[in-house]
Amino acid sequence: MKTSYFFLFIVLSCLIGCGKTDEPAPTTLYKRWKAVNTDAYITFLREGIVLYGKDSTADGCCSSPRFFQSKDNKLIFKDIAPKSLPVQLQTEKPECANIRCRPPEYTDWEIIFITPNHLVLDAENRGRQTYVAAP
Repeated sequence: MKTSYFFLFIVLSCLIGCGKTDEPAPTTLYKRWKAVNTDAYITFLREGIVLYGKDSTADGCCSSPRFFQSKDNKLIFKDIAPKSLPVQLQTEKPECANIRCRPPEYTDWEIIFITPNHLVLDAENRGRQTYVAAP
């Protein structure tokens, strides 16, 4: 009898201790972040838009992944419908008129670690990147 109680205790302990951890709070993600090792900035908007640059206006001729949907600890970019961009990004760029861009590589970004002040993302085509909350 003691053996069965001990076994039940071990099983319950494993179920409780090995259970799924809490997913990152979505509100923690939606802010401006600065990369730890470079001067790169990235901003996540609640509308599912990623902005790049210190002033959120960096928009090269061939854009980086821009529109996402969050699910659990993933940011999904593939097959996400475009959304309305902020006004500062809606202008035509004459310098991009003759540039041919290859189709973007859409890989999901995984949130490895997130707190109000630190963010670690992992993407197949970009590798693991660490950010701190930007002022």
